Amino acid sequence: EARGVLIDGGITAVDLNGVPEDLFDGRPRTARELRADPILGAALEHIDILHLNEDELVLLTGYELSESDQDDLIVAQAANLFLECGVGVVAVTRGRKGSYVACNDAARFQRTPMLPDSWADRATRVSSVNLPPGTIINTNGAGDAYTSGLLVAALLRHTGMTVQDSPQANPAKSDASSVISGSSATQSVSAEKKKKMMSPYTLYMRENYVTLKQQCNDDKKAIFSMCHDMWENETPEIKSLYERRAAEENGEDEGNKMSMRVMDDLEALEES
Repeated sequence: EARGVLIDGGITAVDLNGVPEDLFDGRPRTARELRADPILGAALEHIDILHLNEDELVLLTGYELSESDQDDLIVAQAANLFLECGVGVVAVTRGRKGSYVACNDAARFQRTPMLPDSWADRATRVSSVNLPPGTIINTNGAGDAYTSGLLVAALLRHTGMTVQDSPQANPAKSDASSVISGSSATQSVSAEKKKKMMSPYTLYMRENYVTLKQQCNDDKKAIFSMCHDMWENETPEIKSLYERRAAEENGEDEGNKMSMRVMDDLEALEES
């Protein structure tokens, strides 16, 4: 029922906040046993992004780590149990050893349209970052921040927005969704769409259109008025973000169907 009121079903993210130590019985659990867990089992198939730390992973799965070179493989095997139980994305944070993220297959991703297709069937290890000497370290909220980062990354990929790779990034490992072929993109855009360049406001309205349409009972003038008020009250930082995104999306085919619909509505309002 909750998914029904969210755009494209939204994304359900769970960040575990500790696991009882008495769950650990010294032997690896199977996916069947994990699904039968009285607390977490029934929820697993509904979780799109699950974050847990290394200790929680050990307690829930029964896989033991030995501070050896085999730990990377063990973490991957343990995380895979959650994928077998229907979780979309599993992220395991490992302190100074970085983190491990594993994604389910395309069939599971189709159940959650807000998850980017380019993530399906992928896994990656992310290195930790050395902080400057003297940095005050407080782990409160670290898991929340990490999970929030994954959510933002998923939403950016879903909307077509990409983040510029750092100079140290390996081009061979870049996300496929960040690669755009100028010639093919140009050929796929019709002459009518070329004339209708997307503005920051149009992009903003596109992302709020479905929600506003429901709130305003499909009254286009009411939608326009409410969205205008929302836009006027946005911060300069938010408006600057949409300016950059509009510049990136102009000329790209992704998202144009909804964009053209929003633009047509705006033009009709301007003419009336």
